[in-house]
Amino acid sequence: AKRSVEEKIRAVMTGGGYTEVINYSFVSPGAVDQLGLEEGDARHNQVAIRNPLSEEQSVLRTTMTHSLLSNARRNADAGRLDVRIFEIGKTFIRRGEGVQPAEHNRLACLITGHRSEDRWHSQNERADFYDLKGCIENVLDSLRIPEPSYRSGITEQFLHPGKSCGVFTGELFLGFIGELHPDLQARMDLPGPIILGELDIDLLASRFSTAACFRSLPRYPSSSRDVAFLLRRGQEAQELVRLAEQSLEELLEQVQIFDVYEGKNIP
Repeated sequence: AKRSVEEKIRAVMTGGGYTEVINYSFVSPGAVDQLGLEEGDARHNQVAIRNPLSEEQSVLRTTMTHSLLSNARRNADAGRLDVRIFEIGKTFIRRGEGVQPAEHNRLACLITGHRSEDRWHSQNERADFYDLKGCIENVLDSLRIPEPSYRSGITEQFLHPGKSCGVFTGELFLGFIGELHPDLQARMDLPGPIILGELDIDLLASRFSTAACFRSLPRYPSSSRDVAFLLRRGQEAQELVRLAEQSLEELLEQVQIFDVYEGKNIP
């Protein structure tokens, strides 16, 4: 199942214009500190290599984020500011002396620069959070992952707190998407904004389904209804859609938010 999942991920990512990269699993011990991870984070539990090639490659990586940020920096140094890359690889978490480290298969992806190479129509459009989120949505859709959702409030220290989210299937946490924190972007001397994400492929494989559902075409044309709600500003769109979908309305096929109004004349 894992190989099928990886093949489908590659097809979606390359179809979205992303280039696959392959990085060493060996990184610098200071990589996690540079990301600003909290003291108790399991990703501090690095596996040391007995005979490293250099100090910069002396431990096994516990996250793939730093590897892609390094790729983005090398591209920027070479004058390549428009970057769309992804990597499928492993991370390693130390579990104790004499115990095999925990290995996790991960998908990491990054986008920065202009949204499109077609500068005639979109001269100043920069890639943003929603470009990568749309690609991740396509990945989950191609794998038929049930009940996908995107929720704010995750605690990744290297992401912008207002431009990031966790990726879930039901209540199972799959990974994160977000814009790189401006402080880290400045420390690494990176052009921005940079949007990146990581997903756990092992969890995706456990929810992956090849089953396809079929329903006969409806006999009658569809009809749509517009409904307006007065909500507090911090209300998540996903929660509103979820409540509507759980209304158990037999004739309800799709719920979509198509407009948001803020300003005067709101009761």
